[in-house]
Amino acid sequence: MIILLFILAAFVLRIPILKVRYFDPDEFQHLHGARQIYRGQIPYRDYFEHHTPFLHFTLTGFYPIFGEEIRVLFAARALMLVFTAAILYLTYALAKTLYGIDAGLFAALFLSYVIMFLEKTIEVRPDVPAVIFWLASLIFMVKGIQRVSSPQQPMAEAQSNTRFPLPNLYFMLSGLMIGVAIMFTQKTLFAFGCLLIVLAWMFLDRRVRTPWRRKLKLAGIFLGSMMVPVVLTCLFFYANGGLWEFINCNFIMNSRWRVRFRPYDYIKRLLSQNPFFFAIGLSGLFAGTFRMRKKDEIAKGSFAPVLCTYGLIASLFIIPVPYRQFYLLFLPLLAMYCGSVFSRMTKVSVRRKYLAVSIAIVITAYLLVQTVDQLSQRNDGQLANVEYIMNVTTEDDTVLDGWSGFGFLRSHAYYYFFLHSEMLAMLSEKERSDDLINSLEEKRTKVVIYDGAIKTLPKEVQEYISSKYKPSGHGDIWVRAESELATD
Repeated sequence: MIILLFILAAFVLRIPILKVRYFDPDEFQHLHGARQIYRGQIPYRDYFEHHTPFLHFTLTGFYPIFGEEIRVLFAARALMLVFTAAILYLTYALAKTLYGIDAGLFAALFLSYVIMFLEKTIEVRPDVPAVIFWLASLIFMVKGIQRVSSPQQPMAEAQSNTRFPLPNLYFMLSGLMIGVAIMFTQKTLFAFGCLLIVLAWMFLDRRVRTPWRRKLKLAGIFLGSMMVPVVLTCLFFYANGGLWEFINCNFIMNSRWRVRFRPYDYIKRLLSQNPFFFAIGLSGLFAGTFRMRKKDEIAKGSFAPVLCTYGLIASLFIIPVPYRQFYLLFLPLLAMYCGSVFSRMTKVSVRRKYLAVSIAIVITAYLLVQTVDQLSQRNDGQLANVEYIMNVTTEDDTVLDGWSGFGFLRSHAYYYFFLHSEMLAMLSEKERSDDLINSLEEKRTKVVIYDGAIKTLPKEVQEYISSKYKPSGHGDIWVRAESELATD
């Protein structure tokens, strides 16, 4: 009961945090994309985006309900709260499937107090729902492996009247879930690659006692199901004249992303924020690796999350920009291994069980201070800038932004509607100067958010902005000069 109370406390604390904590520019980016879809535009074809579209499609439904108002931000964050609850439950379910109820409860407890998990799941980003479908995919795969490894399975299938046995259903659902995850964010292609390694292991390990033809059929069901959401999405963009742009923006451009960095700084941050979580999680992972030599562990499917955890951690050194949101893919797995360590302690004796619960509570309770500290990182200034832009523009006016996101409730002035340093590194000199100026002139752009990113643009752009716009006196917001507006 006390574990559930601490999980609930961490979850309830998210409610005031989501109301006051600053907004990451990514959140504005995703909500702007959803707004443009709501207004009839097609992503990739009509404006640049390099995330697969399921989150934007989902958020589009918020605009008819909440309107093009600031409150849509908080509605979207509330949706992330629901998604976070699902992640916690699925983390519990995965740990319970492999190690028992106690492991599931400890796993949900530890994950609830991972500061990096809190910081990124508060935010409106596609990684949050993607983790739900990724975990669901992994759970279904584990359950499928358990079924095909069971000595009673061939007899059960022979006696069953169904033409679609339960293992087939599990592998089908696993494929479908990871396909949906990829359409939320292509970063889950790394998770998909880990599942392919799991399938390869299932083929090669003779302790998975099922004929190779049966294994081949299950792999085919998994891959075929994975393609369903991908193909349907491609058909949508093909019908709307944007298939090439969808493929180019999401997969080709991202694979050629010029800005790259190593993950060491964020690994150090994770270690400094949650050292016990990291240490216990790794010890549980190593223990799980050692137990893979046992036949019953293979039949349990426990090798699947072991291989996936190693694969996702290794992916930090492959993905061009391993930001903290990528860590969401394996933090639930490390939490599960924390749970497995503590659940083993509870099985020794009742006294050890109380000791394990006490240690877990002490380890997580001190993190409440860091959790509450999120309340001090306020969004008042950001909201004031968004409101000011809405007051000086109409719904038909356009805004040029670098990387503040304050104009997310107005139409953008340029195809590349966010121009942070990583995006600018991908553009040619012409795209950063002449094409941008022509777009500003053609759309008679009302507002320029003259932030640090815009100030790095070529001299021609700086001169154009200086001649056509003047400071509003409200932060970095510049408004088109009255003389220019008079000639429009």
